[in-house]
Amino acid sequence: MRRVTTVLGGLVMAGTLALGLSGSAWAAHGWLKISGKTHYEPRTGCYTGVYVPLSVDNYTDTAVHVYSGVNCQGDYLGTVEPDSHGFFEYGRSVYVPQ
Repeated sequence: MRRVTTVLGGLVMAGTLALGLSGSAWAAHGWLKISGKTHYEPRTGCYTGVYVPLSVDNYTDTAVHVYSGVNCQGDYLGTVEPDSHGFFEYGRSVYVPQ
């Protein structure tokens, strides 16, 4: 019984360490400014802009996608590549992929 407990404890610790190290993979490195609000190290997900038209400054290491509706719904309007700026007349939200 002691051997099983030791093995299970080791597996739990290894899993916890692996999950802790992979957390940074769920965020873009850098900063993203949407409608004047800056998001540092933005996590994967959707960010809704405050103003229309939508202004996006992408200074992360990944391309982001712009949609016409809130919560990344509606029409896909375009992509803003890393280290660039985008302006979308009908943009409402931005999706940061993993």
